[in-house]
Amino acid sequence: MNNRLVDNVLRISILLGGILLASQCQAQTYWTGWGPGSGSNTNYDFWATFTVNTSAHTITLIVTNDVQNPKASTEEISGIRFAISGASSSSLTSGQGLLATIASGGTYSNPGTQSSLTTSGHWSDLTPTGTTVSVAENKPKSELIIGPDSKGGYNPTTDGGGAYTNANSSITGKQPSVLGVATFVISVPGITSSSTISNVQFSVGTGTAFATIVGTTQFVPEPGAETHIIVALCCIFGYRFKKIRVVRRS
Repeated sequence: MNNRLVDNVLRISILLGGILLASQCQAQTYWTGWGPGSGSNTNYDFWATFTVNTSAHTITLIVTNDVQNPKASTEEISGIRFAISGASSSSLTSGQGLLATIASGGTYSNPGTQSSLTTSGHWSDLTPTGTTVSVAENKPKSELIIGPDSKGGYNPTTDGGGAYTNANSSITGKQPSVLGVATFVISVPGITSSSTISNVQFSVGTGTAFATIVGTTQFVPEPGAETHIIVALCCIFGYRFKKIRVVRRS
């Protein structure tokens, strides 16, 4: 067989192998934020990160509240809703977070380890409709996600005696609270590598209304796909360099 033809076939095979490996990197990450002073309230600082795994048909959702030492439950997160293209249905698989009881006056106990937010039935998926996914606290409105304490932390022992000194009865009367961050895994059949996140909304406090987020949902590409293609290209150039050296030595 012609040496040039063999060379071209090998290079194409290496490149296709790299592209195939890249196509198997199924995770896509999106993040979005609702910064301070947004919307009708004056102190919203909420964030959400979505990692879409199209191979497992799941979304890992990390919800973060950065409102420090909040005054009322309207500065706590009670739910999140978003749309993802290609979804046919959804169901909440699990939820985890650090739970603590905030007493009147704002003192609270050390949070300990991660606890389930779904076994108690507090957090669940609201009735999904097609591409819309909703995860919310649907019991008597405890286990809301609260921001950091007066010292900017989530552990009064290690952060210098922080407390929720601003918290009124709308916070202290609905306990326990989820400290800072909650992580949910959602099963979403039908999602593909072209699925996108949009229309992210938060609900706050004891209400049931969702407010559209202020900000832009951004796509953060996973590094794996680019890495595989770069490796494939390096293999091609390495092979060509080696072949040239062999020819020159002969």
